[in-house]
Amino acid sequence: MGAKRNAVTGLITQLIIIALGLIVPRIMITNYGSDTNGLTNTLTQIFSYIALFEAGIGQSTRNALYKPITENDRDGVCKILSVSRKYYWKITKYYAAIVVAMALLLPFILKTNLSAKTVFAVVFFEGMSGVVRFMFTENWMQLLTAEGKGYVQANITLMGCLLTYGIKIVLACMKINIVAIQFGFFCVSLIRLAVYKIYIDKNYSWIKYDIKACDETELPDKNAYVLTEVAWTVFSSTDMILLSVMFSTALSSVYSVYNMIYSNISVLMSAIYTSLLYLLGQAYSENIKKYETVHDEFELLFMTAVAVLMSCCSLLAIPFVQLYTKGVTDVNYIYIFLPTMFGLIQILSWDRYVTGNLSGIAGHAKMVSKISVIEAASNIVLSVLLAPRMGLYGITLATVISLVFKLAYLTYLGNVVILKRGIWSSLSKILCYLGTYLVISFIGIIKPLKISSFARFILYGFITLTLVMVVFIILAYIIDRKTFKILAKRIGGKMH
Repeated sequence: MGAKRNAVTGLITQLIIIALGLIVPRIMITNYGSDTNGLTNTLTQIFSYIALFEAGIGQSTRNALYKPITENDRDGVCKILSVSRKYYWKITKYYAAIVVAMALLLPFILKTNLSAKTVFAVVFFEGMSGVVRFMFTENWMQLLTAEGKGYVQANITLMGCLLTYGIKIVLACMKINIVAIQFGFFCVSLIRLAVYKIYIDKNYSWIKYDIKACDETELPDKNAYVLTEVAWTVFSSTDMILLSVMFSTALSSVYSVYNMIYSNISVLMSAIYTSLLYLLGQAYSENIKKYETVHDEFELLFMTAVAVLMSCCSLLAIPFVQLYTKGVTDVNYIYIFLPTMFGLIQILSWDRYVTGNLSGIAGHAKMVSKISVIEAASNIVLSVLLAPRMGLYGITLATVISLVFKLAYLTYLGNVVILKRGIWSSLSKILCYLGTYLVISFIGIIKPLKISSFARFILYGFITLTLVMVVFIILAYIIDRKTFKILAKRIGGKMH
């Protein structure tokens, strides 16, 4: 029941956040214009991915916590948390320095009509929210995730997002300076910290931080995880940054509207995936055969889910953007092939999530980190080469090409090297789902849906989702009947 509670809570939380996330950018565009919206979205993406710099520590901490939590070893938990906190504090110093440097430099790098003082203040307050999170709450969040208490994080996240979006909506409608909105976002991060502190003090009063443990214990593969996340930071932030530097923040606003659709879907899936992630870690700590079954269930579930959702987006994205940007005339928002490209990016990314997690808990993080660096470098090089010739399409095509290499490597590593089996089970799902997705996308391009209102959009969305789900569920049953039956039984019964 813990897994279902986590999944349901995370899903509901993200649905509310997505609904608010669709409203706010529209308000920002209509009240401040595409330039300001492009700037805020560029900065949000930059800092959200720079925040992944700590995820190496986070993943290493979670993996190290599974064993003592399973064995109810509180001393072991305290030791790992002590070491984790030391590294978080160390990273925070570097992160704060990056925030200050970016606040000073970005006003002169980004092509925007906003004043340098405004850009400086927006960058500074956006970054300081991350400093608060790294310094205090991230360590606690890893413990809650490893224990399977994702619902606690979901509730606190929901509270923070409601406050943040509430501030943005009220101040934006009043057309208050954008700096005030970012300052409000920083204040919400302080409130979130206070709530976490109260919960941890009440439910984990036994946690004691041991200074000696910091000198005696190391987080496994910490440096490899950090390198992987730095590479992912570079890889993920390349698109919008290059658009803002090489073209304009107005064009990055176009990118951000499409990215908003797909990233919201990804966030929705991540809420469920993260809430269930501890099942993989705990299964691997017990025995490899049990893990293999859970691994196949996760792979089938999330590969199918992302294929369904991206196929729906390929049909509905253009009608949504037309409705969403109605009345906005300062830049063209309609690019008919962008939905297909964004969908490919998400599918290729999600198809490697489960094997990527396996590479970490199985001790292969060092090699994967090197592959991540190659992936990031190739994305930058290809983007610089293709963007001047193809614009937005060149940027997204570079990302798609770069993703294929790491997907192929992780599929081989997870199946052949770690699980000691063939790759056909995973490869067949990847190829069949990609082929079906491209066919559906092609249909959407040659026969686009014409939707005149959001009410009709919801109706068309429901019909599209139902039809696409039927197609991929049948396909999943044909491709991997054994795992399909096990997964159906688990979902229909109790997840434990």
